[in-house]
Amino acid sequence: MGMACAHHHYYRVYDPYYSDYHVWNNDEVVYYHTWAGENHRDPDRDFRRLPPGEQKEYWTWRHSHGDQDHH
Repeated sequence: MGMACAHHHYYRVYDPYYSDYHVWNNDEVVYYHTWAGENHRDPDRDFRRLPPGEQKEYWTWRHSHGDQDHH
């Protein structure tokens, strides 16, 4: 039972290119994994450790993929 709680590490990430915040939660992880797969990146790499250029690529992609299924 205790293991399930260990995976809930939500935090806010600032997107300096669009001047907004995103809650890095399970929904955002789905987007990130989709982006990583489409762009041949390692989906297990911590977003916060990506070089700024790759973070910018993600945010550009992310803003073109809205929150259709995520609110």
